[in-house]
Amino acid sequence: MNRWVSCILGLLFLAVCVAGPTLGQQPLPPPEDPEGAPDGELRQAMRRYLHNQLRMELALSDEQMAQLTPHIERIEGARSDARRERMTTLRQLQHGLREGAGDEQLQSLLDRLDAIENEQRAAERAAMTEIDGMLTVRQRVQFRFFVQRFRKELQQRVQQLRRDRRP
Repeated sequence: MNRWVSCILGLLFLAVCVAGPTLGQQPLPPPEDPEGAPDGELRQAMRRYLHNQLRMELALSDEQMAQLTPHIERIEGARSDARRERMTTLRQLQHGLREGAGDEQLQSLLDRLDAIENEQRAAERAAMTEIDGMLTVRQRVQFRFFVQRFRKELQQRVQQLRRDRRP
């Protein structure tokens, strides 16, 4: 289950990602429960779905999508890396508490955790500034709502997956 949860959360910022249907096509339905689906297939299905929704809701041109795609992929990669580093640091903190690590070691790990979060926020702000330069004012507003809505939707899906898999 953790594999799917992390996969879905990793796709959170793929809400604006690559390779999908063109504007003239009907919206794709959200991907179904990923039980048994390989990671790559789930990622591709999510990319197509989210890309299609973004394109339709913001009425993005092919040129805008081509400009946005590398920025979005970079954001998603950085987010995924930060999430992994954060989880590693949290595990080290838990281990340190259990094993009686000294204050200096724990403080160092806390400082690293804070730095990871600060770096992630700064990277997202910088990316949003870049993305804003590619969109009209209306599209920028729609993009903010789009991202917020997809974050909430994916969070709900993760919670549902957790509920469905409880014994």
